[in-house]
Amino acid sequence: ITTGGLKISAGGLDVKQSATFAQGVRVNGGAQTSSVIVDKTAVIGTGLTVTTGGATVSSGNVTVSSGNLSVTGSGTFSQGIKVTGGAQVTGASAIVGITNINASGSNATTIGTGGTGAVNIGNATGNTTITGDLNTTLSGTFGRGLTVTTGGIKIAAGGLDVKQSAT
Repeated sequence: ITTGGLKISAGGLDVKQSATFAQGVRVNGGAQTSSVIVDKTAVIGTGLTVTTGGATVSSGNVTVSSGNLSVTGSGTFSQGIKVTGGAQVTGASAIVGITNINASGSNATTIGTGGTGAVNIGNATGNTTITGDLNTTLSGTFGRGLTVTTGGIKIAAGGLDVKQSAT
């Protein structure tokens, strides 16, 4: 067909092998297929549903320019994930490996100030280092003791209650 296009009113178009459409394809209703290869750009007006097999992007990017990207199952990111503009994680989360929080910049980092549960920081061997000041407005418990290498311990108010011995 060189001019005028192809219009199918009822019955559908069944392509057994492959077809090339130089000016693109527009589907006003639904479409079912086992495979679609798009060489340039595909515009999907009301959504894309993949029921089996998954969707694969072998090169380039997936961009969500408006709306949201919702992952209702789990997601695997083999090359890491970068979030600009903030992220909110709800539910139990585990981060394994070297983890930097606010590794650069001058903004304050807030951890655990909105809830009423304990905030546990440390590891099984007790090798937790705090650089900078450690300030507390409530009581603190140090299960393996507190070692201060420089600067000493300063008590602004309330005194110091030593339960056993002190040197």
